[in-house]
Order: sequence, then structure tokens, then C-alpha cells
Amino acid sequence: VENTREMLTEAYGEPIFDLKNNKNQESIVFAKNNNTLIKSQNTAMYGFSPMNKIDSIVLQNTYFKEGAVKVIGYGRDENGDFQVIVEQPFIKAHESERVTEAQIKKYLSDIGFEKQLDNNQYTDSSQSLIVDDLHTANVILTPDSNLVVFDPLMRMNTPQEGYDGKREIDNSFDT
Repeated sequence: VENTREMLTEAYGEPIFDLKNNKNQESIVFAKNNNTLIKSQNTAMYGFSPMNKIDSIVLQNTYFKEGAVKVIGYGRDENGDFQVIVEQPFIKAHESERVTEAQIKKYLSDIGFEKQLDNNQYTDSSQSLIVDDLHTANVILTPDSNLVVFDPLMRMNTPQEGYDGKREIDNSFDT
């Protein structure tokens, strides 16, 4: 698909979240119905290659199942940037309370992630994974007071990341 925004607007109507023409836009969000969201996610936003973005989705679906996404397509935005189109369940938020940074930190600590010096960035106890972009707009407190991570950026913690990572990634293929 050459223009994901146009195609998705035709299919689902106007986006419910769109920072039009903002180079810092990570996703454009559409409502498929009352229970499902469709997101066009910009892989270039954080310097991710398409493969890095797919890896991030696989890690998200492994560690944060309640906010899991399903890849339903690929395309390009009006700037030519590669987009991954995903479907995600709509997650109902608590009506009167919002999640706090302290709750996010405790939740991630309970599942083995430690906060690093950078804002909203965590590594797991084996120092092999990085979870990033976890702030109060990407984690929801549900009516049952559970936390749901729905929009993390995840990647392998390689030495180049600067967090004592030991993972080495070899993308070469033997023929």
C-alpha cells in the first residue's frame, strides 16, 4: 500500500489519534469497532528497520500479552516511510485513576525489568532486552487495577546500546 493513511481512512473513517504532518508521529490510530484498534506504525520513527519493528512486536506479544498486536499488513506513508499495520484490542481504562510512573516501575520490576538512567527505559535482569517508551501514555490502568502495556518499543540489548548488553546480532546468511 503506497499511502497507508489514505487507505485506512477509506476503510475505517477518520483516525482517532493523528498528529498530522508531525515527524515525531509513531502511530496513526483508527477504530475498527468498539473492541478493536487499527494502527499504522512508523518503523523509521526510532531508527528501527522493518525487521527491528517485527522483532519488537514479537517481544511485545511475548512479554505483554494483554496488549498484544496482530500484524495485518504493510505499507508506506505519504513520506515513503515503511509502515507496519497492526490490529490491537481496545483496552478499557480505569474511569477515575491514571497509572503512575511508580506503578509502571513496580510492575516491570515484578516481571524482571530494571529502570535505567534514561527516561522510561528498562532492561531485563539478564541484560539481554531493552523495553523503552514506557510512560503513562503507553501503559493503562484497567478498571480492575491491572496494568496493561500496549505500546512498548522492545529490542535486544547489544553492546552498541550502552547498557552493558552482551547480545550480538548477526543478520548474515550462509548460502
